[in-house]
Amino acid sequence: MAASCAMIRADPLFRAAALAAPCLIFGLLAAGCGAPARKANTSTPATVTTAPAEPSAIPPAPSQSAPSPPIAFAPAASRGPPDPWSRLRAGLRFADCNAPDAAAEAARARYLRDRHALAAQLLRVLPLLEFVLAALEDAGLPTEFALLPIVESGFRALPAQGNRPAGAWQFMPATARAHGLAIGPSYDARLDLAAATDAAIRLISGLARSFDGDWALVTMAFNAGESRIRRARNAQHGAQAAQLPVSPITRTHLARLLALSCIVADPAAAGIDLPRWDPARSLIALTLAQPLVLDQAARLSGLEPFVLRGLNAAWRQGRIAAGQRLLLPEASAQRLADALRTMPQPEPHRMPEHVVRAGESLWTIARRHGTSVRALARRNGLDPQRPLQPGQVLNLPAD
Repeated sequence: MAASCAMIRADPLFRAAALAAPCLIFGLLAAGCGAPARKANTSTPATVTTAPAEPSAIPPAPSQSAPSPPIAFAPAASRGPPDPWSRLRAGLRFADCNAPDAAAEAARARYLRDRHALAAQLLRVLPLLEFVLAALEDAGLPTEFALLPIVESGFRALPAQGNRPAGAWQFMPATARAHGLAIGPSYDARLDLAAATDAAIRLISGLARSFDGDWALVTMAFNAGESRIRRARNAQHGAQAAQLPVSPITRTHLARLLALSCIVADPAAAGIDLPRWDPARSLIALTLAQPLVLDQAARLSGLEPFVLRGLNAAWRQGRIAAGQRLLLPEASAQRLADALRTMPQPEPHRMPEHVVRAGESLWTIARRHGTSVRALARRNGLDPQRPLQPGQVLNLPAD
């Protein structure tokens, strides 16, 4: 996980009962979805009038120099062969499958104990894996890390249990916030695959700089934390990963990633048939310029509501805010864009205001409108200690 955690979790590949929901979701995604090439959408569909998510619980919309269309398709770099397995093999950089490694061999044997279960798991997560793989390719990072969410969580958007890790990448709260992931009652970016993958890439890139591109140490630090691995390495006078005194959890974490990488590198030697890639299952992240209720987005896109919610579990209250990304299959995204273009534009919404009268303070105004001094001051960029001027216009916080 992306920080130290004392809890030992069983490998998700060997907890078949817990994977029933992802199996159903991706089984449905495999049917009836066309696959147009990723591209920029220059059209301007209409907005939809829905309640936005709470501003304090979501990340700010990306800043832009010009107004954006209500939907924008995320561009993708040219990546050669479309088959993700070929791309993943071509980008492997630190899994030495010929070097003797007892821990990796033990992990490999465990994965291959039930080849059918492993193949079924890879089939279920393949759209998510391909999405992460594309981001890693764009960042120029080793493609072994596309398999890391399998080790971490089985690619499931696991919700938080108190101050515990969450999401496919298993970010701890402090690590998540340090890398720009918002966590709130309406939105937990750790469960947002696009946002969490961006954060994981930032974390992995930073660890690569810290450990001079030693990817085994980077993987260990992703699990145990940079300071812990640095201390262990300093105590051993710069020893390599195999010689470091780390916990069994961290050792197994690296071994499982190497084992999976070598299985993908030579599936014939492992005696497993990797699932064939169906481009119809390809996922993209759409940027919306208007708030949207997920169930309405599901209806407009032709997806089952629970499928879309499963892909966008970060939006805990079922509403996605303007300027944020929605993850869904490409063909469904196109249907959603087409549907939004036919919907009427809503009337512009005017923010409620209050004109300051003589003798009024932030406290009296906040009390009158049922808000707090802090929220009112923050909404207007004011110092709560400075007096207001009669005639000053204040924007009131949203309910």
